[in-house]
Amino acid sequence: MKQIRESKFSKIVAYYLMIMMVLQITAPMQMYALTSGPTQPEFNSFTPIGTSDMVNISSGDYNYNIPIMDVGGYPINLSYNSGITMDQEASWVGLGWNLNVGQIERQVRGLPDDFRGDEVIYENNMRQNRTVGLNLAGNAAVFGVDGLNLGVGLGVETNNYEGISFKPSFGIGFQFCDNVSVGMNFSSSLDEGATVTPSVGISVKSSSANVGAVTSLKGSASLGLNSRKGVENLNMSASVSRVDNGVTRDKNGKVNGSSVDRYSHEMASSGGSISFNNQSFTPSKRVGYKNSNFSFNGALGGEIYGVEGQIQFTGYGSYQDVAEDYKYRPEKAFGYENTEYKRDQLGILDFNRENETVVTQNTTVLPVTNYTYDLYSIEGQGVSGQFRPYRSQVGTVYNDFVVDYGSSDSFGVEIGLGNLVHGSGDFKAAPSITWTGPWINNNNVIPYFMERNTDKKKLGYEPYVYKMVGGMNVDPEENIYYSKIAGNKPISIGIYGGNKNSATKPIYYDKERNQTAISKIKRDKRHVRSQLVYKVTDKEAADDPLISRNDNALPHHTAGIKILKTDGSTYVYGITAYNTKKVEATFDVSGSNQSSTRKGNNTTGLVGYNGLTSGNESDRSDMFLNKITTKNYAHSYMLSSVLSSDYEDVDGNGPTLNDLGSYTKFEYKKQPGDPYKWRVPFQKDKVTYNEGLISKDEDQKGNFLYGEKELKYLDKIVTKTHVAFFDLGERRDAIGTAGETGGKGTGRMKYLKSIRLYSLPEVTNAMGQIVDPGSNGTIKPVKTAFFEYDYSLCKNIPNHVDHNESTETGPGKLTLKKVYFTYSGSNMGKYTPYEFNYGVDNQINNPDYHMKGFDIWGNYKKQLPNSGYINTALSNTEFPYVEQNKSEADNNAQAWNLKSVTLPSGGEIKIEMESDDYQHVQEKKAMQMFKVIGSGNSSDPSITQASTMELYNGNSHNKYIYVKLSETDIISSIAAGQRSQWFINHYLAENYGKAIQFKFLLNMKNNNKQYEYVSGYFKMQESSSAPINVKYNGGQGTIVAIPLQMLKRGGSTNGSAKVNPMAKAGWSFGRTHLNRLVYGLIDDPTETNFEAIVKSLEGSIQRIEEIFKGPNLPLQEEGCARIFKPKSWIRLENPIGRKFGGGLRVKSIQLSDNWQVMAPLSGGTNMNYGQTYSYDEEVTNNEIAKSSGVATFEPNACPENPLVEPMKSDYNGHSESYAESIAAPRDSNYFEKPFGENFFPAATVTYARVSVKNLEATPINGIKVKKHATGKIVTEHFTTRDFPTKVAYTDLDMINDLVPNNIIGSLVKLGNISVRNHLTMSQGFSIETNDMNGKTKAETVFDENGGKVSRVDYKYKLDSKGNLDNNLTTIDSKGNVSKKLLGLDYDVINDFNESFSATTTSGFKANVATFMVLAVPVPVPMILPESSYNENQLRTAVTTKHIHRTGILEEKIADDLGATVSTKNLAWDANSGEVLLTETINEYNDHYYSFTYPAYWMYEGMGPASTNIGVVGTLKRVANCQYDPRPYFNIVDPMNSSSMITTDITPYFKLGDELMLESTTEKLKVWVLGFNSTKTGLLLINEEGSYIDYCGNNYKVYNFKNVRSGNRNLQSASMASVTSMINPLKDTNGDSFPDILDQNSFIFNANSSSNPRIINSSAVVYNDFWKPQNDMNIASVYPTLPGVNPEISGEVSHPFQLNYNPYLWNIKGEWRAEKSYAYLTGRNSSSNQVNNPRNEGFFTNFSPFYQFINGAWSTVTTNWTYASSVTQFSPFGMELENKDALNRYSAAQYGYQNKLPVAVASNAKYREIGYEGFEETQNSMRKHFVFSSGNSGSLVPVTISNTESHTGKRSVKVTPSTPVRIVRSLMPEVITASPRLCMYNCSEVLDPLVIHSSNMTVGMSTPPPKPYVKYKVSPVCNGLTVEGQSVAFLNEDVNGNPIPGDYVDGSYTFTDIPGDPDGKYLTYYGIIDIGYNQNNTTYLTTITIPIRVNGALMNLLLTRPYYNSQQLNGNHDIHRGSLECQ
Repeated sequence: MKQIRESKFSKIVAYYLMIMMVLQITAPMQMYALTSGPTQPEFNSFTPIGTSDMVNISSGDYNYNIPIMDVGGYPINLSYNSGITMDQEASWVGLGWNLNVGQIERQVRGLPDDFRGDEVIYENNMRQNRTVGLNLAGNAAVFGVDGLNLGVGLGVETNNYEGISFKPSFGIGFQFCDNVSVGMNFSSSLDEGATVTPSVGISVKSSSANVGAVTSLKGSASLGLNSRKGVENLNMSASVSRVDNGVTRDKNGKVNGSSVDRYSHEMASSGGSISFNNQSFTPSKRVGYKNSNFSFNGALGGEIYGVEGQIQFTGYGSYQDVAEDYKYRPEKAFGYENTEYKRDQLGILDFNRENETVVTQNTTVLPVTNYTYDLYSIEGQGVSGQFRPYRSQVGTVYNDFVVDYGSSDSFGVEIGLGNLVHGSGDFKAAPSITWTGPWINNNNVIPYFMERNTDKKKLGYEPYVYKMVGGMNVDPEENIYYSKIAGNKPISIGIYGGNKNSATKPIYYDKERNQTAISKIKRDKRHVRSQLVYKVTDKEAADDPLISRNDNALPHHTAGIKILKTDGSTYVYGITAYNTKKVEATFDVSGSNQSSTRKGNNTTGLVGYNGLTSGNESDRSDMFLNKITTKNYAHSYMLSSVLSSDYEDVDGNGPTLNDLGSYTKFEYKKQPGDPYKWRVPFQKDKVTYNEGLISKDEDQKGNFLYGEKELKYLDKIVTKTHVAFFDLGERRDAIGTAGETGGKGTGRMKYLKSIRLYSLPEVTNAMGQIVDPGSNGTIKPVKTAFFEYDYSLCKNIPNHVDHNESTETGPGKLTLKKVYFTYSGSNMGKYTPYEFNYGVDNQINNPDYHMKGFDIWGNYKKQLPNSGYINTALSNTEFPYVEQNKSEADNNAQAWNLKSVTLPSGGEIKIEMESDDYQHVQEKKAMQMFKVIGSGNSSDPSITQASTMELYNGNSHNKYIYVKLSETDIISSIAAGQRSQWFINHYLAENYGKAIQFKFLLNMKNNNKQYEYVSGYFKMQESSSAPINVKYNGGQGTIVAIPLQMLKRGGSTNGSAKVNPMAKAGWSFGRTHLNRLVYGLIDDPTETNFEAIVKSLEGSIQRIEEIFKGPNLPLQEEGCARIFKPKSWIRLENPIGRKFGGGLRVKSIQLSDNWQVMAPLSGGTNMNYGQTYSYDEEVTNNEIAKSSGVATFEPNACPENPLVEPMKSDYNGHSESYAESIAAPRDSNYFEKPFGENFFPAATVTYARVSVKNLEATPINGIKVKKHATGKIVTEHFTTRDFPTKVAYTDLDMINDLVPNNIIGSLVKLGNISVRNHLTMSQGFSIETNDMNGKTKAETVFDENGGKVSRVDYKYKLDSKGNLDNNLTTIDSKGNVSKKLLGLDYDVINDFNESFSATTTSGFKANVATFMVLAVPVPVPMILPESSYNENQLRTAVTTKHIHRTGILEEKIADDLGATVSTKNLAWDANSGEVLLTETINEYNDHYYSFTYPAYWMYEGMGPASTNIGVVGTLKRVANCQYDPRPYFNIVDPMNSSSMITTDITPYFKLGDELMLESTTEKLKVWVLGFNSTKTGLLLINEEGSYIDYCGNNYKVYNFKNVRSGNRNLQSASMASVTSMINPLKDTNGDSFPDILDQNSFIFNANSSSNPRIINSSAVVYNDFWKPQNDMNIASVYPTLPGVNPEISGEVSHPFQLNYNPYLWNIKGEWRAEKSYAYLTGRNSSSNQVNNPRNEGFFTNFSPFYQFINGAWSTVTTNWTYASSVTQFSPFGMELENKDALNRYSAAQYGYQNKLPVAVASNAKYREIGYEGFEETQNSMRKHFVFSSGNSGSLVPVTISNTESHTGKRSVKVTPSTPVRIVRSLMPEVITASPRLCMYNCSEVLDPLVIHSSNMTVGMSTPPPKPYVKYKVSPVCNGLTVEGQSVAFLNEDVNGNPIPGDYVDGSYTFTDIPGDPDGKYLTYYGIIDIGYNQNNTTYLTTITIPIRVNGALMNLLLTRPYYNSQQLNGNHDIHRGSLECQ
């Protein structure tokens, strides 16, 4: 254990891990300075076209929106967003502006989610830690007293990190008897301090009868006390002497240290040791180490004249290196979506552990584990939101096994001289192994959580799904939430056992120790999502024309994402922009700091280096390197197309004019050449500088970020009517870097010059290709938008072409100055542009670029020159907080922001900005840092006393600190006796009695250059003798004297002396990080000066006295942490309720109309309009106004954040007080809240109350308008103060198995020592977030006199405790009512870790002793084996639960002029989460209920696509169906691949599903056309309408994926609504909760007992069958069997062959409203003469149109009449024909490739109208109405003239010899359906003959004999055999005689029936009972006879349109038959 605490290497690694943490905290503040990093600035923001408000009321942010143009229905807008930051990169339209059509921006939080074994390269290095030492010691026994021993020694040790150390020691011991001894040993060194080890030993001796030697066993307990570290370790050993054989672990778990054994001169020994006081473990590591150790010891002794003496010497060495495998280590990376693919492979998973630190038995909190899934933000016109993936199984994460191997060898020799000679030698080998990795053994729950991609999955299972954040998702398996993971409670995994055998048990425990049994938590039902997010991989993109593949993508990468909205439209984000390389490097630059040209600069934050990550170190620095290279991943998904709900890609090549429906297509252009290279910092051979410890010169670090990415810019937008071209120019800013070393490169970004809009036909050539005419072409655009720029904002940026590197000056970022429009070649618009003013000539508005010029929020803050050093001005790194000065905060916040806009009209918009402010951070009061100006012992200090910068002087410690509260006198109005309470009320209102945070710049040595920042907490101790005092101290301003709770100094010399807590914290910091420095050793490991070495030896000897002083007293005497600099602060509450920070907000907006210039002759006067904005709380009783702002969090680990506070702990009974522990915290036992910080919301400011008031009117000619429509509007919002992030955690469950086994007993019995330390822990965390921040709480309108006009309140669903409640009443499609979870999403993650180390020591000791036998010395040799085993094991289990709640609006209350109306949401759809039932209560307290019927309840195809999209599996034909013309595919059971699914598959497949099939030889896309009779098989067709497996010849097995669901995701559509005064939800079981939707409650007539008082009702009928027109090259009538009305059914009847795909051609599958219905009834009137509107106007009778009858929805049309009906739709999506309730038709004809209407008619059907204007381009598409030329029957296209025309551009040419005519049938063309014939081997399948007896007579009064059927198979093919199967008809021949055979359930089985004699035909007879009526007319449609063909079950189908009895005479009526696979 001593080695653990003292290891130099472990200190260094621990320190640099701290450095890495600091870098992670500070780096994001300038991470992507001057660059958008791996993303592209054009894709970083978006503003919808509908954004009209210039101010976001909840945040105060300003945005300005300019519509640019509309491209065929898709709008383009230019938007500006305020809040410009120093590192913000200008987009292609300038800084702060964006023009973006839409994208999905991907925020990679850890690994890219789609990584599946992608390579991430880790490079690590560190200088070898090398220690070599030699100890020389002497011992003596005096005057023949064997029990007394004196010893003195000197050791010298050299370490390449720490230098040379000397270790003098002396000891005294006395042995009372043979079995008991006591002693004490002193040792000292300058870097380790003085150590004393008192000991007590007990030994047992046994005699050897035959040898006479003595074997000694000793058990001892010793307590080591180090003067600098306090109680260090408790050693338990069984040995002849003290043995330090511990395993040293650094913070990464690396084994460090050697066994240094010091042996006495006894003959033989065997030993081992264990440390268990503060036993340390490291939970995880990523870097492996190689360790080797050796030691050698020798002794020479003798006895002279009663004095025994011995000289001992020991040499030892230790070498530690980063293992070669880890210096350059490619790792496989598995993102969140592919967690299950890692399995047992080496690699890394996508998760993070917060605050991972050393774990000990005193630990109270384990690291919080969380997934680092990516977040995706959707942007586009008409779509927005954020989504993220969710896994369907509760799983586990873990680190790989990382193993360290160590070796240790020691040998020694001992010689004793004197009367007799004896000697001994020994050798020991101690190999060690250390690993960290997953906890597998004894982990009984791991099988429940381990997930593998090879696991069997049920059909429809989704390993993960994308869900919209804040979506109203309904949890289909809420039992998981309530029953399996204990709701929102934190849960931990149970552990049990002990005696080195602890294990997990399958039980979750919550905080109250309630139990939940653990089982596999895996969803069986699919997540139902309304707005569906569907990904397409790069491999799948090869078969998806909507998605473009990227050359940088791997097959499993996400190539595109489709968003399917609830109206059925699809947004395709199908083009990726890749970051092809990202490098993150941190390395040692200590050598650069010794160079005058490359020295690090704290002001600029840069340091030079040699261009490599190695070779920049100094001789004594650590050569640290950590470099991570991540390869290709997509950072953005660009919008590539927007598709209407009826879009169909008929030609399979993406959106083109041939396709049906409508689309908008976006085409992008990739920049040619090398990838664009970016780097932070940009400068050549510079890296970001981290100074490390101020007092050390060898710990400086540099880091850089470098990457390469694609740049893609929008090239054009194409629709069916228009195209827009985007013209780009090359920017002079935002140039790429030259490479990984920085500097200017050749890469260039682009700016947008103009956008040109054309009519599509004008730029389309004869080949149908779009040709850009160019900006100066002859074809003039319909509209052009121009953009003009300069580079005036944020000057002196280094990545500008014209930047001067020597003077660091140059232009700034791309700045938009003007926008104007021209039309059709007219340039008039150029003179009336939009002009933008940023105040660039004012340095306050436009400060220069500085890499460190920002505050902790990322907003501008000036970096002072030459700042950042001990005695210079504060730098932003030292004090990154926002200055609490309003003027300065306002100026900083509005830097580079838009100040005014000049409009084309000449008017001007002026925007006045100010800084954000806030009063709270979530539910806590905001806090800020206050400067400490002095320290003393007086509560009423003078100016001199208050400016004393000392914490103590000698032994006198100051008990007060003096803190400046204000520059001015703020207490003059407060009585002296009330000032203390005033201070508490304003600065400690929520924190009085709690720990107060401090940060002091303290001296480490008594000089002016070695200072360090020390942070911690102290407690205030107020008393009558030490009061708080606030005073105005003249030039010092208002100060407060704060009394401190003093701490014990510690140590044996006056250890209870009280000391200043800041001083004690400084001592602890110095001992931990600067041990050698603070204790006076020259801190230079390379020192060679002899004088310095001698002083080191002298100092070591002097350190012996420290043992009597303790660790802190010597530091006090050295003056360490005595002086502090003015750069010291403490954290107190913001006293005025207004903390500046967060960004900026709008103060006022003013519009000047420029009327005086526009109308000078009329004497026009300019008028100013506008609004002012106030963000304060409502003021009452003349209180000071306070901000209503609430910060969701404070960013970048801000110490001012009040949520950051120490966790109070009793430290398992240790004696430290709370104040002691927080001032100088124990490294392994100190934790700060909040836990789960990564789950907290991003830092932003939201205002709880915003008041918007009109500007005061300007008087005109002395007349002022005083009365306005409104005085002001006050909007209130919910904030995180109302609904904060909730964190809960269980107590740490621990099995402390550190007490060693019976060491002495085991040694006696077995001759060896086995020591095993085990520690097992489990803990759970729950973090609950919500989306309530910024939601509207209330809106109130006041008149100009302050009177309330109206108010609207918004109430959200809360439980009885005021928490969000997501358990809501839902109604499913069958009318069942139940409570379900809506809008609640959650993750649960289990993290199992194990750390293990073992050292096995084996060897021997050989002794040769002599004794006298008859005066003859006799040598006696002896060899004794030695062995020991030391094992340390830590196992931890952490369960983290993250819950996100969506706030659900329950009620809206409107109060207008005293009348109150409330609307409540009572019930929601159980699938979509849409509100179905609302209740409105009017001012008369009348209750009205409105119920909406979702359309998908009856029309399944309108339901959610999430039901089955993405379903994967295998299709297979089970039987040999070669001759089966109905090719049904069965689904292989994924749980048993040898069998098929035999249950109903329609939950997973829908008619119209689009499946991608892949076999070993082919890929094809198919559509689901039907199911077999048992609904276990699929009938599939291809895009041409051909059946898959034509005639049964296909035996392939296909893997399939559903790429488009037949459910069209139209859940938002309703089919009916009813408004009544009765609640339709009924309670039928008496539990006071409704359980059914009582549709009968709506039914009402004159006989009804109750009147529901129906107010209104409507209904809509939908249809997905729309007959095509003759306009297309497909049939006009859907082919069905004769006898079935194709006008109605639209259903396919087999086996008739389809000639086209009905789903591809929009004949089927496109759901549209067909008819709208209204109910015809009367309305009641008043029974008296006085009208009463409250009781009049209700329906006199009513029956719902849709009713749930016999388990299904049906229509009841009584009294319902349709108001309108759509009778024809074009497959292209246009309504062609409709009729009204009077059956009057209206029609429209479309032309120009079905894009534009060319004719409209009333009172006419579509087939009755026609128009031809001869203007359209002729093409192959059949037109509705077209002229042709030619003779009779010969139709030839007419000749069109382009030279002659009356109107338009063309005319038809008619010559005498070539007449022009039109031939157009007014009736639809009917295509007769033809049977599908098998084309393989057999010409026909069956020829069934229906034969009737000849004696049948027409008009018979008695039934005739039964007809029979003779059927045959012709010809016999390939040995075909036919067997009879149970047949459901009579068993008699034509004569009525029974046919031989067996009866089966009344059916007949064909057996033993003679076949055809010639053997060619298999003929069987059976009787078919043909029904008839009195008219002897028989109708026969289809008769099915089951038979077996080649063992396969078939159905014989007999079909005929109809016939009568006369036609049955004779025996030659032939009917076509076919076979069907059963």
